[in-house]
Amino acid sequence: MVTLHVPPRKHFSHVPSSDVNDRWPGDWDWQYLAYRNRPLRMVPTPHTGGDCGCVTTTGSMHVDVPGNGQVAPTFMLVAHLIQASGYLGHDDDSNMARAHLALANGSLLLEFPFTRPWKPTRKRRWGFGKVRKNRFCAHDQVNPKSMIHFAWGFLSCQDRYRAICAFPQWHQYARLRRFASTTSVVGLKAPRPMPKTGLPKTLDRNRAWLNSAGLLRFDFNHGDFVRYLGGEYTNRHRDFNAEWDVIDATMNRKSVPKDYPPVKFESAFRIQTEGAPLEAKYTTPMSATILREAYDNHPAVHANAQKVREKFAKEEWKAYHLHYLRFVFDFIPGLVINPIQWVFDKGKGRICIDCSNGPDHLGSVNTHIPKPKDKLEFECPPVYYQFAFKRFLRHILRMRITRPDAPILVHADDIEAAFRRILYHPDVAVGFAYVFEEYLIVPVGQVFGSRNAPSFYCILADLREVLAACRDHVSTVDLHDLVHRCSFETDPTTPLHQVPSDSHHPPLSVDEMSRPYNASYVDDNAVAAFQEVIQQAIHHSVMSAFEVFGSDDSRRGDCLQEAKWTELVSESFMYLGFRINTHDMTVSWPLYKRQALYDLLQEILARKRRFVSPREMARIVGIVRSASEIAPWGNFLSFNLQNSLIAASKNAFSTKRKWWNRAKIYLTPVAVSTINQLMETLLAPEDSPLWSRPIALYLDRDYTHRVYSDASYGGLGGWSEDFGFLWRIARETLEAAGFDMRPIYLPSNEPGVEGLHINPLEYIGCLINLWLTLKCVILRGPIDGGYILALFADNTTALSWMSTASRTKNPLLQGLARLGAALLVCAARYLTKVCPLHIPGDQNDTADALSRPQIPGDALGNSLASVIATWSQLKTCRICLLPFKLLQKIALVISSPPIGDQYEKITIELLTLEPNFLNVGVRAWDSPSTIYKS
Repeated sequence: MVTLHVPPRKHFSHVPSSDVNDRWPGDWDWQYLAYRNRPLRMVPTPHTGGDCGCVTTTGSMHVDVPGNGQVAPTFMLVAHLIQASGYLGHDDDSNMARAHLALANGSLLLEFPFTRPWKPTRKRRWGFGKVRKNRFCAHDQVNPKSMIHFAWGFLSCQDRYRAICAFPQWHQYARLRRFASTTSVVGLKAPRPMPKTGLPKTLDRNRAWLNSAGLLRFDFNHGDFVRYLGGEYTNRHRDFNAEWDVIDATMNRKSVPKDYPPVKFESAFRIQTEGAPLEAKYTTPMSATILREAYDNHPAVHANAQKVREKFAKEEWKAYHLHYLRFVFDFIPGLVINPIQWVFDKGKGRICIDCSNGPDHLGSVNTHIPKPKDKLEFECPPVYYQFAFKRFLRHILRMRITRPDAPILVHADDIEAAFRRILYHPDVAVGFAYVFEEYLIVPVGQVFGSRNAPSFYCILADLREVLAACRDHVSTVDLHDLVHRCSFETDPTTPLHQVPSDSHHPPLSVDEMSRPYNASYVDDNAVAAFQEVIQQAIHHSVMSAFEVFGSDDSRRGDCLQEAKWTELVSESFMYLGFRINTHDMTVSWPLYKRQALYDLLQEILARKRRFVSPREMARIVGIVRSASEIAPWGNFLSFNLQNSLIAASKNAFSTKRKWWNRAKIYLTPVAVSTINQLMETLLAPEDSPLWSRPIALYLDRDYTHRVYSDASYGGLGGWSEDFGFLWRIARETLEAAGFDMRPIYLPSNEPGVEGLHINPLEYIGCLINLWLTLKCVILRGPIDGGYILALFADNTTALSWMSTASRTKNPLLQGLARLGAALLVCAARYLTKVCPLHIPGDQNDTADALSRPQIPGDALGNSLASVIATWSQLKTCRICLLPFKLLQKIALVISSPPIGDQYEKITIELLTLEPNFLNVGVRAWDSPSTIYKS
């Protein structure tokens, strides 16, 4: 257990203290309360002669306001307001147009003056999103088209006419400036009730005009505009001081399990009160923004435009982003446009913002975000969610060891719109913008696709985990409503599965048993507790979520949604795509997920010319690799399938946008063979050991048995003191079985270059040991917790073929790897976990001696009897006679690799062969090899 010490924190306020006076320096807007009620006293501006750019268009300024303040009103400045008022008739409009062309109704040639709706300096220094010099987005150069905004007031009507004719963006700018000058944006801050027809299905174009007008009035500074809006856009409704007083009091000096992620109190508080990221220095090419706006989005977005439109409309109503008229992208400094991708995940469509790819590399915001590191915790903090799954299973195992007869109940929840609830700092949000149809969209909350989104979210998710473990129990009546809705179920009909204790998993201490246990994998949170305290555990998890992420948000909804709440609490639940069963102590890949993959593969193989698209290829490899967490041969299939598909795709690559979905990658025979091998097992029953694993075998535990093997160009050898066997095979026997052995030249004893390399020979030694171990396991029967087999060899390449299931591209060696994978499947069926481990060569001397051939001309030189006499570990081992057919089958796999669906048949044939164990007293064998022929 680790004791927490909460550090002191700064006080946060959404507004400046009332005792702060004269705090706003002057600028060109007249927005000071001290001057607002004074009469305007205008004085002429000094004229220095010639074309002086500092002279205002009216030639006068307010005497009381520092800088270029309120100008004297003229008819040309207010003509558009008079026209917009509706008091003028048709004849009046005609007369004004005859007096001056710029006064025509609807003209875009007037100055259209405006002021900021709010003094930005105040919001930059106080409240959410305050400005820091180490947090900004910028372009490497100014967009020339944005200069019209600052030059407009200095241009004559003729110059404005020429400008709006030169660029379409400037014509749109003139329309927006006129709108901004005549329309109030205060309505943007008004409450937005739920429409009677439900959530909107399209983005509100009128609101886009209002947002764009407000942005223009803040000189296209998105940060100032967001700080002005406040409300949901800055979490103004949350009292962070009060919330953190509760958090601090709950966690200070409390003890929590030491395997929890570290709690970063300061960063968590700053994320909530300032926005994420805590540091950001994004300087991107201005030309990239223009290029990316022209690129638009990935093809899947256009194919699902209506779904994307509805998704954005729903998120905009919940204040998860702001949408502007698309053309304003030219005016926002530091803007980065990221392509949108539409992905189908977990049974529903999902918007993903592709912050890594696009038409250029430097224009991607992820290019400028470092990878998660401790030294860069303010830019991209390290994450720990990758350990959550094993950490949770480890705790369940320790719970069962501590109380073998007590049911363990589990429950899962997920935070609604998790990333979106972490608000961006207003000055940095433009780095994660995107375009869709006629709109430019800037997120308010974090997007799914940015490199640092999981990092900053997980700081608060980790805080929630630890906070739940620190809370004190409450009375039953005070439990949260979500807990009262739950029903609890256990299975009393069958006994609980028992697991043995070991050094990796000691029993829980009294302190650990008193605390509920949570594990968060990003937004998915799991809770485990004994039956009598499961209600309290779920209550603490719920309350900690509300205390960290907020509650009672009428627009966005609670972070835990009632519609998605799982009411049944039992000994089995789904977590991260796997089913965890605490009654049987197993973790499995569910049948419905395997069925979906089977249907996809079957559809691919049914095509006249067997091919996959790049997207299908990535999806298949990703699914199988995910399943390899618990599948006994998932690693082999994922890597082998990936190698095969990548090889098939080499000639199919293209840089065109349609390539990802429409390119055809034709499958090679090796790829088809691997797919067939995968499909053999996908439709196994729900509890099949092929796609499930006992938790005790999934986690690292003390080894129950050890076996050793070695190889030389003179032969193979292996032994195990735990199983009590030893064997050796001479070179001549391997040649007789069909192995292509390299010649050995005398007197140097150096091997030639033609024939099997030492690496596959070492791997063959591992395969023979694995086969022999399985036969011993079958003979001995199951044991509590299963067999944990340490498979030792001194060749790292051979072990990598066993552990990662062959990344080699050599089809002959892949045949051996497939055979090894098939044996691993059999090991899983017999509740055996195989751990390939490296042992230094000088420590593997016993197996080395068995692999060396008998010295010619010397009856005792390295004979089997002399080896047994030399190495004391072998004295309790029995000589094992291996069937010669075993060697022939392995040799045949190398010379003529079978088709994928034949490996199960070969494995069954191998397991029908039987070893012959001699009596313990036998210490010699007439043949150089311990084999028998039948």
